[in-house]
Amino acid sequence: MKPVAVLPSLFTLCNAFCGVLAIAKGADAILLLHQSPMPPTPELTEKFHHLFVYGCGLIFLANVFDALDGRLARMTKMTSEFGAMLDSLADMITFGVAPAFMMKFLYEATLKFEGKEDKPKIVLLMCFLYVACAAIRLARFTAETEDDADSHDFFKGLPSPAAALAVASGILFYIYLWEPDAPRWMADHRGGFLTFLLGCMPALALLMVSRVRYVHVVNRFFRGRKPYTYIVQIVLAALVLFLVKEYAIVLLSLGYAIGCPAISLLEKLLKRPLWPKIAPPPPQDPGDAP
Repeated sequence: MKPVAVLPSLFTLCNAFCGVLAIAKGADAILLLHQSPMPPTPELTEKFHHLFVYGCGLIFLANVFDALDGRLARMTKMTSEFGAMLDSLADMITFGVAPAFMMKFLYEATLKFEGKEDKPKIVLLMCFLYVACAAIRLARFTAETEDDADSHDFFKGLPSPAAALAVASGILFYIYLWEPDAPRWMADHRGGFLTFLLGCMPALALLMVSRVRYVHVVNRFFRGRKPYTYIVQIVLAALVLFLVKEYAIVLLSLGYAIGCPAISLLEKLLKRPLWPKIAPPPPQDPGDAP
């Protein structure tokens, strides 16, 4: 048996562990709901939401592990097909299955909270479409990754970690709308926002398997020498995070998912590229960010 890179593989397995634990937290929330009387008390609602906050935090943490395992493999010069396959399997759990399960758990539990009619088959189909497209996206990325200049700056289709971040940040924003300091006009429509978020699942799924170009944020904005305008963009993003932190994460994650297709459409209409060419960084690990 060929030797494998131990440290990068451990980081990849930490990514998978975060995904499994996020699913477990969603299941714990459903168990808590079924063991408690209805209608739920404020204390029960807070515990229920805390479990989902924990699960979403694990998805954010998994993104860190996912970003580091490929870097470590390159630093130790131990990139391999085994590492790429293991990374894809871990990403399938954390960025495919976990967001879908958490969305299903939260939506169906919320309907039960409010005494509304549940539609489990429709919710299941929408979440399964997300999982299926995540699997196709990961398999395609592993099979088609090429070592050319364009592949360092762009992904073909929405990366699965970014799609999972969009779902997780949307769940966090929905939970924020239950807080006393949330704007009343927004809190009154939190049910509509949750339905909108569920409707985003098929859209995110189709974007993952699309051929739309999505910018590689780390390579594009942080690696190598860049024009000074990039510093301005990073500072503006940091200001948004600071000034409207309750809304910034969901706006940035959903903005990334929607903004790149909008830019691609503008490029076709204007018949010219809107992203300036940047010198390629060192070769990318196939398992870096599917």
